[in-house]
Amino acid sequence: MDGLAHGHEADDEFEDDEPSERHFDPSRAPTSPGLQRFVAEQIERLSAFEIESGRRVRRRRAGRDQERFERAVTAILCDVIHAELTEAGSWRYATFSKEILGRAGQGPDFITETFPAIVRCMSEPPVALLEFQLGVYSPFGGRCTTIRAGGNLRSAIRNLGLHYGDIGCDLRLRGDPIRLRGPKKERQERGDILPVPAGEPAETFRREVDRLNHWYARADLDCSVLPDGRLCDLSSRYLRRHFNNGRMDQGGRFFGAFWLEMKAKHRLECLTINAERVVSLDFGQCAIRIAYGQAGVPVPDGDLYEVSGLNRDGVKKVMNALLHSSKELSRFPQETRPFFGDGYGFHQVVRWIAARHAPIAHLFGSGFGMAGFFIESQVMVKSLLDLMDIGITALPVHDCVLVPRSAALTAREILLSNFRSITGAEGEVEMEQHKYLATPLPR
Repeated sequence: MDGLAHGHEADDEFEDDEPSERHFDPSRAPTSPGLQRFVAEQIERLSAFEIESGRRVRRRRAGRDQERFERAVTAILCDVIHAELTEAGSWRYATFSKEILGRAGQGPDFITETFPAIVRCMSEPPVALLEFQLGVYSPFGGRCTTIRAGGNLRSAIRNLGLHYGDIGCDLRLRGDPIRLRGPKKERQERGDILPVPAGEPAETFRREVDRLNHWYARADLDCSVLPDGRLCDLSSRYLRRHFNNGRMDQGGRFFGAFWLEMKAKHRLECLTINAERVVSLDFGQCAIRIAYGQAGVPVPDGDLYEVSGLNRDGVKKVMNALLHSSKELSRFPQETRPFFGDGYGFHQVVRWIAARHAPIAHLFGSGFGMAGFFIESQVMVKSLLDLMDIGITALPVHDCVLVPRSAALTAREILLSNFRSITGAEGEVEMEQHKYLATPLPR
């Protein structure tokens, strides 16, 4: 794939990937009778333990306080069970901050100032449903508390045979589908999360993601067991859109859904939409085409990464680095030197690339990359909504979409039309299916 970067792969050096760590997700809820019974039993057990341990003088009366308690315990149990199923021993990042928990509109109404007390109660040795750590450095910025399944809960997961299918999601509690990160600071992997500005364009972006998420909630998606034996969490099908550098016109790619975390070959091998194998539709040489559109110059013919006989993969990596860097580069980007022989210096390579692409050379070192991501993401959002409006489920993977095989040609035409109208340049879409499918792709 020749996109703004290697959008399929998690090691993309220019991508603002999701951290492997996760925030506590209060939207999870039990869907199976077995897990519902277990959660009800633990709520009763915790209520009794509060009295026995002297935490409370009497039980909560039926009403708002009891309902909030039950919903909080339910969400905590379901999310740490989900974390344990995803990776044994993994933590979820939460907050004990009274200032945040007491802030109106900060989160679900059942996650209040009592949240720390509930976690501590669930972590007591006689209960052992949770473990928690205070003051842990957070990849999301600052320090917070982490929680995970305790010994008794891990035993229950094994004994009850719990799996992803026992846990559902309340889309109303997923939180804001728009996330804004600030610029990366020195030695930061990713920028801090910032408040999303009120009003436009955030409101429009939010409505668009909500429309897609409600569509995916009803979509017929399935995934067979992955080659490494793992199962996909089919309930994790809701998108967030991430913006970068403190701006709503930079970045904008999608994150959060289970198919985004799969390897490209596994999507084609294991994923189905409406019980039909998927085809991937990738924008080819996307970064350069968008740059030419911004320059108002027609895209040249031929392979855009072919430059003066230089190694194509090396040219691609250097070009992406030039477009993403906010300053003039003085040496080969990391791990690109081996693509070029000893007789080639970095400045010589850049001169040849700039000569091949003179109309867009002024964008090198300008930090155009994240602006390019935004333009690309606008093409994707428009295409996903257009496909949804005619009944076709399309799953985004940065500058690629996955569609049922029968919808490949229709989706390709919509992608090309939207690319042309939004970027001002002609696009290129490459279609790929699983290698073991005998029937040729439609033309």
